[in-house]
Amino acid sequence: MLLVMLAWVTGAAGQVHEQGVVVDSVSGKALERAVVGWRVPGERDSVKVLTDSLGQFVASGMIVVSYIGYKTRTVLFKGGVVAMSPAPHEMQEVVIEAPAIQLKPDTVEYRADAFPVRKDGVLEDLLRKMPGIQIDINGNILAYGRPITKIRINGKDFFLNDPKLASQNLPADIIEKIQVIEDKSDQAKLTGFDDGERQMVLNITIKKSRTDSYLGNVTAGAGTDGRYLATARLFRFDKSQQLTVLGEADNTNGANVTSGSTNSGPPENDARNAGVNFSSNLAPHLIVNGSYNYNGNHMVTNMTSIRQNYQDTFYVYSQNAQTSSNQFDHNVQLTVGYGAGKNDTLIFNPHMDYNSHQQVTANSFNFQNASGAVTSSGVQSYSANSQSPNLAGSINWLHRFSEAGRTLSVYAYAGPGPVKETDNNFSTNHIYTPSSLDTIWQVSNIHTQNKQYNASISYTEPLGKDKVLQVIYRFSRSENISGKNVYDVSAVNKTFNDSLSNTFDNILTTHNVGLNFRQGNQKYSYQIGLGLQPTYMDSKSIQLDTPHDFYRPVLQVVPLANFSYQFSPQRRIHFLYTGYTQQPAISQLQPVPDYSNPLYIAEGNPKLQPSFNHAFRVDYNDINRETGRSFFLRGWVYLKENAIVNNTIQLPGGREIIQPVNIGGNYSASSYYDYSVPFLQKMFLLSLSGSVSFNNNVSLDSGAKNIGRTWGGRQGLRLAYNRGKWLDLSANINYTFNSSTFSLEPGMSDRVSTWEAIQEGRADLPGDFSLRYTFDYTLHEGVPSTVGKQVTLLSLVLEKRILKENGILALSVNDLFNNNIGYSHQVGDGFTEDDFNTVMSRFFLLSFTWKLQKRR
Repeated sequence: MLLVMLAWVTGAAGQVHEQGVVVDSVSGKALERAVVGWRVPGERDSVKVLTDSLGQFVASGMIVVSYIGYKTRTVLFKGGVVAMSPAPHEMQEVVIEAPAIQLKPDTVEYRADAFPVRKDGVLEDLLRKMPGIQIDINGNILAYGRPITKIRINGKDFFLNDPKLASQNLPADIIEKIQVIEDKSDQAKLTGFDDGERQMVLNITIKKSRTDSYLGNVTAGAGTDGRYLATARLFRFDKSQQLTVLGEADNTNGANVTSGSTNSGPPENDARNAGVNFSSNLAPHLIVNGSYNYNGNHMVTNMTSIRQNYQDTFYVYSQNAQTSSNQFDHNVQLTVGYGAGKNDTLIFNPHMDYNSHQQVTANSFNFQNASGAVTSSGVQSYSANSQSPNLAGSINWLHRFSEAGRTLSVYAYAGPGPVKETDNNFSTNHIYTPSSLDTIWQVSNIHTQNKQYNASISYTEPLGKDKVLQVIYRFSRSENISGKNVYDVSAVNKTFNDSLSNTFDNILTTHNVGLNFRQGNQKYSYQIGLGLQPTYMDSKSIQLDTPHDFYRPVLQVVPLANFSYQFSPQRRIHFLYTGYTQQPAISQLQPVPDYSNPLYIAEGNPKLQPSFNHAFRVDYNDINRETGRSFFLRGWVYLKENAIVNNTIQLPGGREIIQPVNIGGNYSASSYYDYSVPFLQKMFLLSLSGSVSFNNNVSLDSGAKNIGRTWGGRQGLRLAYNRGKWLDLSANINYTFNSSTFSLEPGMSDRVSTWEAIQEGRADLPGDFSLRYTFDYTLHEGVPSTVGKQVTLLSLVLEKRILKENGILALSVNDLFNNNIGYSHQVGDGFTEDDFNTVMSRFFLLSFTWKLQKRR
């Protein structure tokens, strides 16, 4: 008994412990000197005690009990008897480890070493194995159906607005744990009041053994069809500083071509990327975090589109377009956090961005009637050149008073952003019956100045135990000044077109006064609130030297409510409702036609009102820490009042005028789930995931209401096998569908579905070789006959580790069967469209990687 009491006092002081006894499950006899172990919260080491002569012990939480000749047991201990089953031939070392997945408030935490990945794997390889997390073909990360917008390392922002820079570069073997956080705003975290402003964030914790080291790698490769690849990655971590330097140049649509998966981007895409990210504790209360990013690319895309229109008159529109673009972007972001004493925090976030974009498009098109006869045809040549420097910043002051729960926060933001653009548009459209030729040659100079100012002040007052009241005021003002000068061009001169030119000034001012109440404890919490929001939209337009003023005041009631209940440490449910305003874009307000696309003429509507959205969401999480089983469920419902939709007006020859209007009746609902369970000593993982959605979209066809109803869904099954770190196999089967109907065309319906089977593998072979591959078979249903209904893809990479495993020589092949296609299907207001894009074909690439690593 002395051993038990000593461990209780020294190893786990401050915890709530229960007394238990270990017995033989057959005879009921007490087992003396059985080993009982558990992990102390906040500590890396585990506590182990021996039972006394009566089999007694004192412990808490998740415990592991072992005894020679008996099966080891892992139980969530709440006091009582622990019965051990005999296993005469079993003698195993007792290993105490934390659960693979843990549920915390607003956070799901994964233990990285519970998901073994290949040698030299990156964060992306690790995320693919974690239940509830998906990575799409473009490398975007989804957690429980929502996109990850930010990644942090040890709680500090990493390249503030590009999660892929971390997921495709950060080495997996330095990661201790990964947290998926539904992150609230700084103000919400200070006050405890949920303002509905949330984003999904990944927080990466680096192993302590790697926090005083340099590591990275350099890769160079060349291949067939002129393919090349060059990357450099350098990471520096210590207790108070982080430094990352990244560089890349390639024409393979991303460095992950060496991962064994198929790349589906455009065949011509020369990309250049460079970035620096740093974070440092400059003083005990001063933290600085910042990044610089450069992105540049030259891209050529070829697309063929076939659109079937069912509004008014059936016709088919076909086009072939080639677009060449050059773009570069410089981005600098900085965060400075200063703690002025224990009760005050000041956060300053300046950022600068400069973007330049040039585009040239050549397009040929024609229209066919219901019998297949061509009724008109034409060509278009379009070029655009734009620059947009932006400088903005925010400051947030947070103060805690001496009385718990009493806080004051002040926030301010300012962000002007000018845009300059020059467009050159030439198009001809020959209408056959009656014969006519419609020609447009215009040059447009567009100048836009966007000014955005936001401010808020919040005060919270405790009303007793677990009760807090918040008073908040928000102010927002945005001013968009746009000038568009259009010139008609001929072979001999250029004439100002005052009917298509316009000066437009739109000022939107919003005030919001809110009162919120919150009550809660460790078991439950709820919040209810109400805000009054007067909005003033003042638009001024000058056209044909005539001024037009539009002034629209709107008063809206903005409610907010949420409720959370924690059934157990592993199971919780959360409800959220919020209302928010959606303002029209400046392009939707300008009352002049835009002929940039001569077939779809966009014309703004200065009488547009803002729409108001109601958003409902429910989340349910259930994790069994003993077995590793996890279940995530999320559902959304959106109701739109006064939604902004398009009124489409048909013109002769198949052209359309599209003008935004306000209308009611738009809503949508969707849900997502993920169920995962490991079995056979966690060598296998079975995952089921799926989603379903319904959209009721109301639009106008020449003023007539057209209701489009769309059902969509996905169901996936995945079986993964992990044999340590040397063998990793997985098989996926996915089924997706999309079905749409339209009220104006009751006989017209559209249904497209896809079956996809993916088998991936990774194996380390004798002689320091390794092989990775991805096999993908896709079956399309309901697509045009011109689409290959069966697509079979195979990509693989063979690696050889040399020079004491510091060097990696790799031979990879992209799309071995040369069978990849670029195809997408979309449904719009009264039309369906099939798009075909040329994609990167088969190529081979030989690359060499040199690993950089130094530990102090």
